[in-house]
Amino acid sequence: MKNIFKTLYIHGLDSSPKKNKINIIKKNSTDYSFHLDYRNEPNTFKILSNCIKENNINSVIGSSFGGMLGYWLSKKHKIPSLLFNPALHISTDTIYYEVSNNKSPFTMVVIGKNDEIVNPIETKNILKESNDNIKIIECDIGHKIDLITFQTQVDCFYKLLNNTKS
Repeated sequence: MKNIFKTLYIHGLDSSPKKNKINIIKKNSTDYSFHLDYRNEPNTFKILSNCIKENNINSVIGSSFGGMLGYWLSKKHKIPSLLFNPALHISTDTIYYEVSNNKSPFTMVVIGKNDEIVNPIETKNILKESNDNIKIIECDIGHKIDLITFQTQVDCFYKLLNNTKS
């Protein structure tokens, strides 16, 4: 059966796409992921936005810094997203991204209650100000997303998306 999803996976700051996480995504979707050096690439948002347009990508998964980019990309392109500990507090002064008033059809956010890098309370407060369709899942994890949590939430995300398509 052909995948109906095309997913852009956006890694975190000073990280790269991990093969084991990509393989989890590939069980449900065609995967589009590549390494970006955020600190030295000022056009990151434009590169990712162009990738979405050129490949007809219809969902985004991002983690931390990549979760913040995924949040704004999903709004700009009106596609669903799964975000792990998104660093939503980062301003456009730090890196360029487009703030959009569009609504993402569905945003699922996994927040580590013990995240020592991205403040979970601040993230929830930012998300509550949004009027998007957001599902927040709090887990007893820190900033790093273990494979079991990643697989569980990715499977849940695609199951929810499949239910909305039928």
